[in-house]
Amino acid sequence: ETSLCDFRKVYQDLSPSLRDKFVTKKIKYKRKHSKVGEKFTYDAGAMKTWIELFDTSEKTKVEEICQEEDVPMVQWVGPNKDTFMQEWMDDPCMLHPVTSL
Repeated sequence: ETSLCDFRKVYQDLSPSLRDKFVTKKIKYKRKHSKVGEKFTYDAGAMKTWIELFDTSEKTKVEEICQEEDVPMVQWVGPNKDTFMQEWMDDPCMLHPVTSL
């Protein structure tokens, strides 16, 4: 994804209490890919199907790949249980590995 602003500046502009709230509560991320990609969406990543993303149409293989990569557990959702979804909590902020800003 492409950043549309300087997130260091955004972070600095947040009130200290809001920054603390983010750090304390963390951020919940959701990743969802359908068996058929979405054509019109705000999430460009969702345009890819999970089949394209993982180069397989086998759900068990997708689950194995995710387990090998040590990423969040896969959930199969939707009426046909054919939509890939992951959810996880993560830190909202991190220091740059080189500049520490």
